[in-house]
Amino acid sequence: RERGDRLMRGRGAAAAAARPMYRHASARRRVRALRIPDASPSWFDGDGHPVASVDARGRFVNPWEPGANRKTLYELLKWVAPRWIGTLIGTAPTTKPPGRSAGARGDAPVSLPAAVVGGGVHWSGTAARPASSAHPIKFSWVGHSTCLVQMGDTADGGSSPPSEEGGGADDVLSALSRSDDAVTILTDPIFSSRASALPFIGGSVRFVRASINVADLERTNTKIDAVLISHDHYDHLDYESVCALAESDVGRDTRWFVPLGIGSWLERNAGVPPSQIVERGWWGSCEFQVGATTVRTVCAPAQHWCSRSPFDHNKRLWCSWAVYASTPGGGRATGRQRFYFGGDTARPLHFPMHRQIGDRLGPFDLSVLPIGAYEPDWFLGDSHCSPAESVEMHLDLRSKRSVGVHWGTFPLADEAWDDPPRRLAEGVTSVGGLMGDSSFGTVSRGCVIDFGVGCQKAAKVRRTEKWTEKWTEKVVTGNNMPTEKKYQGKEELVSKQETVRL
Repeated sequence: RERGDRLMRGRGAAAAAARPMYRHASARRRVRALRIPDASPSWFDGDGHPVASVDARGRFVNPWEPGANRKTLYELLKWVAPRWIGTLIGTAPTTKPPGRSAGARGDAPVSLPAAVVGGGVHWSGTAARPASSAHPIKFSWVGHSTCLVQMGDTADGGSSPPSEEGGGADDVLSALSRSDDAVTILTDPIFSSRASALPFIGGSVRFVRASINVADLERTNTKIDAVLISHDHYDHLDYESVCALAESDVGRDTRWFVPLGIGSWLERNAGVPPSQIVERGWWGSCEFQVGATTVRTVCAPAQHWCSRSPFDHNKRLWCSWAVYASTPGGGRATGRQRFYFGGDTARPLHFPMHRQIGDRLGPFDLSVLPIGAYEPDWFLGDSHCSPAESVEMHLDLRSKRSVGVHWGTFPLADEAWDDPPRRLAEGVTSVGGLMGDSSFGTVSRGCVIDFGVGCQKAAKVRRTEKWTEKWTEKVVTGNNMPTEKKYQGKEELVSKQETVRL
């Protein structure tokens, strides 16, 4: 700002306009300020909801923070160089469980320490199913962000035996419903031992095996009706896993729900027929039928980025997903189910993205939210959320039950492998009574949890008013001058510096 003032006084307005003024005092981020794309009011609809948008270069952006996730080479090296050196001299952070070296896949899932389980909500067996919930949502955590979810008519399914470590693939798959009206969903499938462009080198090596794989699905004839993909990173869109599922008998008729740009990748690399690919932008929806169950999916916003090579940065969109299932019989208590998959996302500091999702698509009976890969915050805070931020997301989404994933599988960041559930328990405690009758916890791998529907009240929402009042937000335009954009919301004036957090 001081440099801009000097330019205005000494060289005139024309000279000042020719050179961008820095919008942050930190010297570390000045270079990035020169590369921030100009925001556009067209990136939001008339109600203030963000829409899938691209900048002048044709790259997708986070409309509320177009400069997010843009890191310099210096910042990257500042993070990874100490990790490399620490690995060589033995001072690197402990990101894997004891006895689990990189590349060593365990034969059994790693169990949570008693201190972690006792410090917060942890489901390791059958969750209590209220009598009013005839159709629970069945949930099993496979590992990382891969989850097996069953909706629709699930009343005839069993439950896996309570166990801290969980059971094997047979225990998981035998607990699922075999009804023709049950909808089986898989999220961000990765069964491989390495998240990398190459199957034998680079990337991150998982230290806990997946509780099931495609061979287990084929052996038990567990058909996958839908796959939800959130973005194209290697730990969420794994080539080997996608090809194995697409070529298997249980995945031959699977519907693939993907954000914009990933459909062509599936068709070209995995051989998925175009008729089975449903590609949507934010707020786009699709409805299909599984037996007598009507399923509706909605693509929702997320704050992240995409890239599978140095040359395709943000050429594909990222998203989260909301899924609704209605079974015959009518009434929310008997057949209406709402599920939310958060994918991989950060929580915007100056934009109510998750509050908008909760108001427009919620409340949800079950949400799956990321809680890991957040350290160091100065580097990963724009693309991942901490457990405390996930608790805020749980409240904004008005979720009755939330499960934390995206932790304890790959050593992606600097936090300890068991730090996310500990900090999640602290975050839930810190919000106190705002949780209401809702809960947010973790689950063990290798078990199926029944989450009741339509019986618990959602979290006490701190903002219960509807988005009906007009308010004005400053949006940075091409000439670096703020313009007014009106949309539904709370009366508030957000400055350019608060809107664009560098």
